[in-house]
Amino acid sequence: MTDMGRWIFMILCIVLLVAGGYWLLQHEGISSCNDIGGQWNYTRWKCETG
Repeated sequence: MTDMGRWIFMILCIVLLVAGGYWLLQHEGISSCNDIGGQWNYTRWKCETG
C-alpha cells in the first residue's frame, strides 16, 4: 500500500466513525424522544415536548 492509499483509508475510517456516531446519537435521541411523546427537532438537535 502506498502512503496515499493509507491516508485515504484512514480518512475513510474516520469519516465512517463520525457518521456512525452521529447516526447513533440521532437514533437514540429520536427513539427516547418518541417514548415520551415528544417531537425531535433536527435543526436544534433536541427533543421538544408539546
